[in-house]
Amino acid sequence: MAINWKAVLIGAIAFIVLGIILGFVHSILGLIGGILGGVIAAWYAKVKKASEGLVVGLLAGLIGGIVEGIIAAVLLSAAFTALGSTALGAAVGVVGIVAMAIIGLILGLIGGVVGSFLVKKK
Repeated sequence: MAINWKAVLIGAIAFIVLGIILGFVHSILGLIGGILGGVIAAWYAKVKKASEGLVVGLLAGLIGGIVEGIIAAVLLSAAFTALGSTALGAAVGVVGIVAMAIIGLILGLIGGVVGSFLVKKK
């Protein structure tokens, strides 16, 4: 199975944009943005099997989660640095990146499997 990297990147961008926009509305809705990123990646790749959707969604979620984690880490580090705790800000930033990567991986995986069922099989 060849990975459709264009679909992965489109899903990751959808993950980031929807996750941030919906996260501003309500924090739980940011999770739905992550799932939708995996769905979009699997749908765009026109996967034939659930296992292919799983891989495409997983990669989109991982990339999107890492980028969102970096954005959150920069914001959290700046906040803690402004409060005078530089070391704590760096530690929170690293934990934020790892946590978002894991959460993004799981949400993208779920979305990829769901998206694989939305593709019309021939």
